[in-house]
Amino acid sequence: MNNPDKNKCIIVYSRHWSETFTIQGMYTLISPDTRVITCFSPDRLVESLSVYSTAPVILGILPHESIFLLSRLSPYLQQRHILLFGDEFNFVDRMAPFYFFKGDITFHAWKDKTIMKTRTILYDFLINKPLNRVPIQHIPVQPGVPDKDELIYHVNIYLCQMFLHHGVGENAGKVLLMLAYGFSTKRNRQRIRDLH
Repeated sequence: MNNPDKNKCIIVYSRHWSETFTIQGMYTLISPDTRVITCFSPDRLVESLSVYSTAPVILGILPHESIFLLSRLSPYLQQRHILLFGDEFNFVDRMAPFYFFKGDITFHAWKDKTIMKTRTILYDFLINKPLNRVPIQHIPVQPGVPDKDELIYHVNIYLCQMFLHHGVGENAGKVLLMLAYGFSTKRNRQRIRDLH
């Protein structure tokens, strides 16, 4: 494949160093002239985002496990082309980033995908080709959220709103939240029945 822009660079950060190197290696094959900035810590990622202020970003994270990281990155990712790369994403993974930024966000769940399919996604991301996306409602972050508990509270409210927005009823949403907080459906059958 030909490189559409020889001066192009991409920032890559993943929770796992092996994913970071895999993405870097794929870009070496896809577009050898593209500079891949690899980051192995959140501090290095923030530094790279500051230096390369328009570079697209690939994040190998699960957003539901990375709420505080997304909050920290929010000022740097507002107008960026972002690819979230991981083995699979659940509903919360697909919704949580939109609480923090309204950028151009694509998800690639590589589990059960061929290498060729992943290479195609990475190339399309590089050339900023529109991918199949569903518009998501963005709710701006509350300015100056003072602590971690309050941040989680606000994100949870947003996610509940997204449940309703996507057709999950109030009672079903309560059951999902109970499961998310670790309640067992077997132990809480009566609570669940009481919802109906």
